[in-house]
Amino acid sequence: MLERCIQEFLCCLELEKGASAHTLRAYKGDLSALSVAANGDILRVDLSVLRRHLSQLSLSKPSPATTQRRLSAIRSFYKWAVREDLLETSPAERIRSPKSNQRVPRFFDYEEVSAIVERPTQTGWFQIRNRAILEIMYGAGL
Repeated sequence: MLERCIQEFLCCLELEKGASAHTLRAYKGDLSALSVAANGDILRVDLSVLRRHLSQLSLSKPSPATTQRRLSAIRSFYKWAVREDLLETSPAERIRSPKSNQRVPRFFDYEEVSAIVERPTQTGWFQIRNRAILEIMYGAGL
């Protein structure tokens, strides 16, 4: 029953959302791990079991993207289960996503910008147009 339920969910993801084979494989693994943590029945999971499972997973220090994907798989499954009337409410709706580290963008320094603007590859009016575009982009901070 449970394996069929997960398969139906994955089939729905593939057909309705166009999920890739990689996503489906990852979600299946995530839901299988939750099933093991829930003693084989993820439809009877409560918030405390979910939190315990996620904290156990965090002990291996996964990347923030992996943690977010695992949580997304769990949330999507329970949202689907509620929509299919397998559950009344989702036990995952009260779990917050962890904050991810945001990378600081790398900016061009003055010499790099000058090299781009001052040495266009085209000639004629293309050169004038491209230089004007680059000057506007630089001036606007783009």
